[in-house]
Amino acid sequence: MYLKIILYTCIVALLQGQLLVAHGFIFQSPEHEEKVDVGCRECHAAVASIEELLSVGASEQELETLAIEICIDFHLFIDDVCVEMVQLAAPQVLYVLNTTEHDVDTVCHVFFGTCKSTLPPWSIDVPGGKPDVVPPVVGDSTYRILHLSDTHFDPEYTEGTISNCDHPSCCRDWNDTITNDTVFAGRWGSERGSCDPPLRTVEAALEVARTLNPDIIYVTGDLSPHVVWMLTEEDIRASVVDTAAVIRRYFPDTPVAYTLGNHETVPVNSFPVPDVYPDGYSMDWLYPLLETVWGDGGVPESAMDTVRRGGYYHWSPVPGLRVVSLNVNYGYHENWFLLINHVDPTGQLEWLAQVLLNAEAAGEKVHIIGHIPIGSLLEAFSHNMNLLITRFESTIAAIFVGHSHFDKVQLHWDVDNNTRPVSIAYFAPSLSSDGLKSPSFRMYEVDGPGGSWTVLESLTYSMNLTLANAGADPAFPLAYSATEAYDLPDLWPASWADLVFQMTEDDDLFNEFYGHYWSFWADPPELPDCGPECRADFLCPLVGGDRTDDEPCLRIKALVPGYYNVTESFVY
Repeated sequence: MYLKIILYTCIVALLQGQLLVAHGFIFQSPEHEEKVDVGCRECHAAVASIEELLSVGASEQELETLAIEICIDFHLFIDDVCVEMVQLAAPQVLYVLNTTEHDVDTVCHVFFGTCKSTLPPWSIDVPGGKPDVVPPVVGDSTYRILHLSDTHFDPEYTEGTISNCDHPSCCRDWNDTITNDTVFAGRWGSERGSCDPPLRTVEAALEVARTLNPDIIYVTGDLSPHVVWMLTEEDIRASVVDTAAVIRRYFPDTPVAYTLGNHETVPVNSFPVPDVYPDGYSMDWLYPLLETVWGDGGVPESAMDTVRRGGYYHWSPVPGLRVVSLNVNYGYHENWFLLINHVDPTGQLEWLAQVLLNAEAAGEKVHIIGHIPIGSLLEAFSHNMNLLITRFESTIAAIFVGHSHFDKVQLHWDVDNNTRPVSIAYFAPSLSSDGLKSPSFRMYEVDGPGGSWTVLESLTYSMNLTLANAGADPAFPLAYSATEAYDLPDLWPASWADLVFQMTEDDDLFNEFYGHYWSFWADPPELPDCGPECRADFLCPLVGGDRTDDEPCLRIKALVPGYYNVTESFVY
């Protein structure tokens, strides 16, 4: 039993990254109603036990059987999820644990953020010759960008099924038990529980978005449903193809730039690095397909070398603008293959440095699209990205991401002066309802062509699921305009920085932003209480574009009234 208790933690490690982080929350055991919490000591003991079993010759099948038994005995998940997720993920996890040269502390830090042993730092060559920074000059024309993210539509969504079921993802015909607390799935999505939307909800959003006449579309990843324990490579390919097909149906002539989310692989988060290709792990089952699907959106053949190499590319859909699509999964801590090689494993950042240098020389502006925000990536990847963002602040006009499912921004600071903002990342809210949310999308008005290509306005559109499920039209009205809601003179990084720091003390402004963050909850939500600690924890990620630099967060904490856990004072 002692061994089972120790290994329990490792099963949490395996499943938490696959199921729980995928949903953006920490799972609560239905048997105990306590969150699964893993510290350094527990993770260290668990991983060490797994490595010990491997060293004495335990077979993969024996470890899988033990893992499934522990998952079921401790009621981590319903039985079929325990069996299928372990069988799906265990071979790769065990391969990595048996191959990595990193110690247990580092493994635990990558999986959980516990322990102190980060992966060794590394750096790329950042080109010199940074030009003088001058304020952007706004031109006379505007360009409209539709930003879709985290669609996650479920082809097996079934109206009338249980939305708060026993499985991690619901609104399917699971035949789970109906109780007095059961909530049933509506026609357009789940207002409660944990469900992805049906395809018709995505279609309703695209129908409205079509009337807004976007000039280009950015799709920042996560297309497949959250039933990750049972997905196959064929399911992922189908999600990629089907999502692109429905977008093309509504926008037959509009250029579409895609990027890969952490759900565009099997198992979820798992993007093998080239070092493991000889051992049979690769992305050859997906990357060749992207040539066809992304090419149909307008990405030229000249960009496909890097698509085949690592799922990233650059493309100029209109003169003066270069779109750079990054595969940031090669910097994401839930991708366990980075424990084998985390040093720019596909050469993506070295490539990016050259792309930015060429764009600067050509007088082009760059939009970077990616799925996971840069501040959430592994330390070295995040810092190297911020070195490039600082160096090319006059070239990079904006950054567009998703992943969080919530409506927010993230500031990037000068790496040599972290009180000076140099760029802003826009998080699109998700089209997935996924419990307590209403589907949403974003439209940007951008300065260009012939201008600075900076974002002039950010407009968010949301469906009211309560009304739609009650029989109203599935409308996506304008939820808010960023400049009007926050009384901003513009959307330059400095204005966003002023806003974030004003929210430390201005209750009305904070509540306005906090309300929009939650704006796609069911109708109308009662916002969670947010005291000083909550406010600081909420605002810190907004200033955390570089994971290695916590000083912007400390400045936030120093300014939040009633927050006393700060040992140093900073002046903004």
